[in-house]
Amino acid sequence: MARMLNPVHLVLGEDDFLAERATKAIVAAAGEGVEVTTLRAGDVSEGEIAMATSPSLFAEDRVVVVKHAELAGKEPTEILLTACVDPAPGITLVIEHTGGGRQKAMVKKFAKAAEVHKADPLKDNERRTWLMEEFRRHGVRPTPDVRRRCWNPSAPTCASSPPP
Repeated sequence: MARMLNPVHLVLGEDDFLAERATKAIVAAAGEGVEVTTLRAGDVSEGEIAMATSPSLFAEDRVVVVKHAELAGKEPTEILLTACVDPAPGITLVIEHTGGGRQKAMVKKFAKAAEVHKADPLKDNERRTWLMEEFRRHGVRPTPDVRRRCWNPSAPTCASSPPP
């Protein structure tokens, strides 16, 4: 596994697309073939979280993704926080949290122990910059008509235009 600066990551925000993308990038940075365990925080017990975040007997690297941490009960959240403060060797922990819910008070504690990846919904004035960065990231230079369509999503599309 490629060593990341911080083995604990907090994906924070309400945009599901951006949260999923950030989580996938973290998993990819952990290396090929790494075991990934995904847990839904509201559905797991303290024992399941403790077992998933414990070191491997065979020194295998793992990524543990905890989705919807805002839905977790008090005890699982405390165990998760303990795992964040002192992660086991070989464990990369990814916590997805919207910033609200029952456990919103824990966000600051998670953020102290983790590298934070924002996944907030884009504001209108941020959308253009984000789209251009996406085009650049994929090595695409959009034509003026594509840019116009992206900037004005209510503009008619080719599919809605009558044939010539």
